[in-house]
This record gives sequence, C-alpha cells and structure tokens, in this order.
Amino acid sequence: MPSDGERFDELYRLIYARAVRHVPDKRAWLTPESRWVLDHMAEAGPLTIGEMAATFDRAQSTITEMVDGLCRQNLLERMPDARDRRRTLVWLTDAAFERLKLEREVLDVAVLDRALAKMPAADRERLYALIEDLNRHLGDRDDDHHL
Repeated sequence: MPSDGERFDELYRLIYARAVRHVPDKRAWLTPESRWVLDHMAEAGPLTIGEMAATFDRAQSTITEMVDGLCRQNLLERMPDARDRRRTLVWLTDAAFERLKLEREVLDVAVLDRALAKMPAADRERLYALIEDLNRHLGDRDDDHHL
C-alpha cells in the first residue's frame, strides 16, 4: 500500500504531465540573468544604472549593455526621475510584467481553467482550501530540504 506522500506524488505527476505549460520556442524565454534582473526590479522598483550596478555587482558598462538589450525587447524603459530630473531611472514595461507572469507559470492556466470549470464550485473551493492547507504544513518543515 503506497504512503500518502507516494499517492500525492503520483497524482501530482499526472496533473503535471497533463497541464504542463509547453513553450514552442525555448529561445523566447528570458536568459537566467535577464530574469534575475527583472524579478529583482519588480520587487525593488525603479533604479538608476548606478544603483543597478551596485545591486547586481556588475560594472556600469555591463548593466548599460543589459538594459539596452532589455529596452530593445520592450521589457525595460528609461524615464526621468520625477524628484530629480538630472537622474534617469530604469523600470519595467507592462510587457515585462506580463512576461514575468507568463514565465512564472509552471502549468498551462488555460488547460487548468478548462478542467476546473468541469468541477462544481464547492469542490473547487474545497480543493483550493486543501492545497493551501498542505502548503501551510509544508512551510512547517524543520529539515534541510527547502527551496
């Protein structure tokens, strides 16, 4: 008889196999460094090139080159600092926020939406509550296995 963990693992793998988000062209993904920069900026807010260089421990020329590339991809934009017009800030575009949201999705949301729509609303709410409860219990871990 499988343990509860083994049963859950099997069900999770089946769900993952059926709902994993497929990316037709993996070259369209952000590079790890670009993703790191955009993720940090999404949390930190607009920064100057100098602040970015200090934060990311990179030369200003390297940051400028990266920002130029991300601007060409319409993921970053330069804008004057409203408090000090001599300074130029770098900030994420709406397209960058959308791209980050998409890249964070492990499962295909449209596939999940179609499957979940077939379930009664009460069952969906119970499922969400149970998964949230499991997630809370996973947060209680006291071993060395953590993200």
